[in-house]
Amino acid sequence: FPERTGTENSMAAAYASFLNGKYAVEPIYFEVKEGDNVKIGVHGKNTGFWNIWGEFGLSYYGNITLNELLLANVIKNYNVALETAMYYQTKDMFDEDKAKLNQSIDENSIDVSIATEDELVNAINNLEDAIGEAKSASMAYSNYVASQRLLANAGDDAKVDFTSILINPGFETGDISGWTNSGIQPAGAQGNNSFDNKKGSYYAEKWHAVGTVDLNQTVAGLPAGIYELSAYVYSDTNDAKLYANEKEIGFSTSGLYSVLVEIGDKGAIKFGASCTLTNSTWICMDGFTLSYMNDLTYTLAEGKMSVAADNAQKEAAAAFQAEKTLANYEAVLAAILAAEAS
Repeated sequence: FPERTGTENSMAAAYASFLNGKYAVEPIYFEVKEGDNVKIGVHGKNTGFWNIWGEFGLSYYGNITLNELLLANVIKNYNVALETAMYYQTKDMFDEDKAKLNQSIDENSIDVSIATEDELVNAINNLEDAIGEAKSASMAYSNYVASQRLLANAGDDAKVDFTSILINPGFETGDISGWTNSGIQPAGAQGNNSFDNKKGSYYAEKWHAVGTVDLNQTVAGLPAGIYELSAYVYSDTNDAKLYANEKEIGFSTSGLYSVLVEIGDKGAIKFGASCTLTNSTWICMDGFTLSYMNDLTYTLAEGKMSVAADNAQKEAAAAFQAEKTLANYEAVLAAILAAEAS
């Protein structure tokens, strides 16, 4: 059976999800001879997990062979995949992404009247891959357009809030929809007040479990620049981290943590929080925000210090003003710390 991905916790809630098309299984096709009885049902080991099923259906396809039925179903799936891929041709996306989609459609448009089942299945797989990429490309283009609008409206603001581009950044849907989940229970969002930095009605957490926890999402189609990813987090493990791409910061005490990351034009940021839990540890998170940094500030060290350290911080500052990269900014901060300690 498919595992639960929503917040269902009753038969009524599960049934509502069934009616909405969630948790459908692939159909089983079988052939019956005249006079045969058919036994249908479900079975599985009792592992202590909750299992529920419903909305059984039985369809009669007529006096055809099982192989003919299976081939007809493959052709149907192929036509659906091709039509879906062609639908995404109408969506806005970057030129290179649209060209890639068009190429996949051209290469996988085949005559179903003469194609073999293997050829059809291969085309379906290729088209489904192209559809997934097209969905992401369409979202990336939408993010890029929204980003340009946010930057234009911000004017000369040093810090531009891009949080509206994120999906469910505060878990106020009551679940972790929009996030990629490894280790956190499917429902994910918690409504109690145990986390002292809960910022709305819900936060995400995992308590007293063994294994790696990683909750993340990727936002693509962003303009080039330096970004600040922030979130309210807590963990009593020794390896918890808040991250954005390759940049990360460790955390333990409850509070607001931030990390800076730099990307190129139409770039992507994968961000989230992770840790390794034991039976007596906890991680929680809430209030993710993303900001575009139009300007990064610093204050050079003053007072008594070595001449070499003072020159080093001034040179680092000049390099940053000439080329405002994250690496140069980090070099300024390091030089300031060294000057203060000299």
